[in-house]
Amino acid sequence: MKKVYELKKFSAEIKNSEINGKDDLIPGCTIERDQDPKPIQKFYNPEIALAELQKMPKATAKYMSWTIPFWAVEEYAIEIYEENEEGDFVNGSDFETQDEMEILD
Repeated sequence: MKKVYELKKFSAEIKNSEINGKDDLIPGCTIERDQDPKPIQKFYNPEIALAELQKMPKATAKYMSWTIPFWAVEEYAIEIYEENEEGDFVNGSDFETQDEMEILD
């Protein structure tokens, strides 16, 4: 088995009623909400994966004042897991997130 470090883009629309305030909008807040994150690239070296994560755009939470106000959140993270010889997921799902999130009111 190989340890994989997969860079992914996560997005979510988070309603105001789902959080206690802007302080809840932190790196990693989309991971549980986005059931289909966009894969960017797989790495087998953690240092290279972390360097690529640092090159990604800053995580953002943008307030959308529509009929039902929500926060449009986008961020990048590395999913860490093990795969078998065929490249299939075996177990894991730890995450390394970006360091900060920009809040755009």
